[in-house]
Amino acid sequence: MKRKFVASVLAALFILMLTAPPVLLAKVDVPQIMNVQKNLKAMDYDCKCTGMMDKQTTEAIQLFQKDHGLTPTGELTPETAKAIDKAWDERVKKAEQEAAAPHEHP
Repeated sequence: MKRKFVASVLAALFILMLTAPPVLLAKVDVPQIMNVQKNLKAMDYDCKCTGMMDKQTTEAIQLFQKDHGLTPTGELTPETAKAIDKAWDERVKKAEQEAAAPHEHP
């Protein structure tokens, strides 16, 4: 009985590997995904740092893409990852400049 179960599970996994979309089989870069999630969250997009390309992350990426003139696919393409990093860097730079600027008191 146990052998039949194991054989069934292995057969199912084999079939899944043959029929799964390539995105499911691709190597996931967890640190990159977490960095993107951290930056999106810091820029006020609804995103948790899970390291997984979950529905919330996909929706946050899609909204970011829409907000920044990219095709809103929700996919973390190299172009999108670069755009998120650039937007975050620009936000940090602006905050640093504002903090360094002299403040006028009325």
